[in-house]
This record gives sequence, structure tokens and C-alpha cells, in this order.
Amino acid sequence: MNDVTVSRRGDRLVAVKRARADDAERLRREAEILGRLEHPGVVRVVEFRDDDPVELVFEYTGTDSWQRRPPSTGATIIDGLATISATIGALHDAGTAHRALSPDHVLVSSTRRPVLCGFADAGEADEPNRTEDLAGLAGLITHLRPGAPTELGEELDRLAAAARTGSLTAHDLATRLRGLRAPEPGNRRLPRPNLRRAAAPAVVVLVVAAIAGLGMARSGPTAAPPPDRDPLAAARPPIPDPSAPRGTTPESSAPQAPDAPPPPSAPVAADPLVLVHDGRRFGVGRVGDIAIVGDWNCDGTATPALLETRLDRVSIFPEWPEPDTSLTATATMRVAGATDLQRIEVDGCDRLRVVHPRGSTLFTPELP
Repeated sequence: MNDVTVSRRGDRLVAVKRARADDAERLRREAEILGRLEHPGVVRVVEFRDDDPVELVFEYTGTDSWQRRPPSTGATIIDGLATISATIGALHDAGTAHRALSPDHVLVSSTRRPVLCGFADAGEADEPNRTEDLAGLAGLITHLRPGAPTELGEELDRLAAAARTGSLTAHDLATRLRGLRAPEPGNRRLPRPNLRRAAAPAVVVLVVAAIAGLGMARSGPTAAPPPDRDPLAAARPPIPDPSAPRGTTPESSAPQAPDAPPPPSAPVAADPLVLVHDGRRFGVGRVGDIAIVGDWNCDGTATPALLETRLDRVSIFPEWPEPDTSLTATATMRVAGATDLQRIEVDGCDRLRVVHPRGSTLFTPELP
């Protein structure tokens, strides 16, 4: 058995996993496996201490898991399952199988993104172990099934059965899950996301509760800006795509074409993702999306970037909206299978890295 506690190391909040005497070797093995991995869907190691007791220190993700707090709506169930399936697919591509997929090994981050832990039993991604992971994914589907609407639940049952038979890969399962969120008939183009700010917290609550669609809103202080990148990341390069042409770097992956110009207006999501800026809260996109803040045009002001996971769409906002106004993203592109956003520094300026199964792509649009 291992004891996990939350503590602070300097200015960083971390989770510390301590092994008891009879379980130290398992924790050493987990540290060795995680030391080879760098993926946004996997817990990040900060430090390993082979001492008494043996300690493995992780970047703090959260205390909630799918065991205690599973996704509870059709949209969040599909987003979560698709994200975990894509993460398992990327791990298989890198030669690693998890082999212990269960609801308690899926942590829920502050952005509601599911993150895998529990790698002490991980092994080589051979056919038996990949099959075991597919069965584990089927088990996660079954665990979340009660929270899904009837029609969606029937689709999930079929996917779980297919996963158990080994008739599809983890990447196939992720694709099939994302397909459950296809646009309505007619292929209506969705508007670009927009940003909305309310004048005061009391108004924000009403505004956020009343808006529907894609977007962002601002209110009172809560969360903090995203933490700096894991200092050990340089020793653990992102999981690459083995099908990428030799001699290329992950950043050379070509993004898809930008969206067409948006319609005159676009409403904000009814259940937005919340960011904090200057003591105010802004809602952007919807729960299950990923947003970070950076100085993308190097003008001294940090603004949001958004990944709409269900649409594979990345957007950058040039500024923050004024009270009672909406703001449309000025730079948008699609990156197939995008799973995360990262802020990196290039020549003293922030740049946006989009993580996807093939590696990563730098999004460097011309901004005002």
C-alpha cells in the first residue's frame, strides 16, 4: 500500500506518494516508467527520492477521480472517455500499456481533463497488454454508463462490447467516441468561440446561467494562472507519432486550414470553462475544453487560448472583453486529435504549442 499526501514544495503544490517497506519496489518501478513518459494525459513526475521512505513526487492534479466524481452529462462523458482512449492510444504508440485502468486511476484536473495515474503495473504494449487496456477502457465506459442519456447509453454499450472483443484499437475507440458528438444534420458550421465579460459578480452569475453556445464570461476571483511547465519535461520529450516522416520534428506537423470568418455574433456556453484575470472570472468554451493564458503577441498582456476538444479547434483571443460585451477570437485553426495546449517561451515571448497524437504543433498566427 502507498500513502499519498498533498504538500507544497517551494511555490508548487505537489502530491507525494510514499511507499511502505513491503511496496517500495513497485514505487521504484512506477517512477522508472513515468520517467520515460511525457504526455498531458499522464501524471507528471517532479522528483523521485529513493530513500526511507521511498517517495515519488507528482505535479498536483487534484484529489477527485472518476471513482469519486465521474462525469455526469452526456457531453462530459464522451469528452472524458475520448480523451482517456486517445491517451491510451498514444501510450501504446510509445510502447507502454497501462494494465490497471480503473475509475480510481483517472484523476480529474482543475480543467476537468482526465489524467491517468497508477502506473506501477504498466508493461510493454504487446498484444495481450493492449487487449487488457481495451478491456479496461470498456470497464470505464461501463462505469460512466449510468450517467448517460438512454440513446447515448446504448451507443456506449456497443462501444464497450467492441472494446472487450479487441476488434478496435484505443485510437479507433477515441475516434468512434468523438463521432458521437458529430454536428446536427445539415453540417451547420459552428461559430468561432467568443468571450463575454459581465460588469459585476452578481450579474455574472445570471449571465453565465442564461447564455448558451460557445464562449467566455468574467466574474469574481477564484482560480490562479496555469503553473509553469514541469522542470523535468526536458528529460522526457513528448510522446512522438511513429508514423511521422523521418527527419521531421513534432512542430513541423502541418495544421489544417483556418476556419471561415465567423457570423456576426456567437453566444457563450451554458456551462463554460472558467479563467481568472485581474481578480475577475471569465467563462470560455465549455467544461471539458482546455484554456491557458499567455502573451501570444509579446505586447506585455497575457490573453486566453482555447482548445475546443470536441471540435479539434484552437483559438487565440487578442484581449479581454469590456463589461457586458462579447469578444470573438481573431486567430483559429483546427488540429486533428488535439489533446492539450502548452505555453512555451521562444526568444522571450510566449508561443502556443498544440499537443496531438503526432507530437505537437506551434500555433504562431499574426495577432493585433
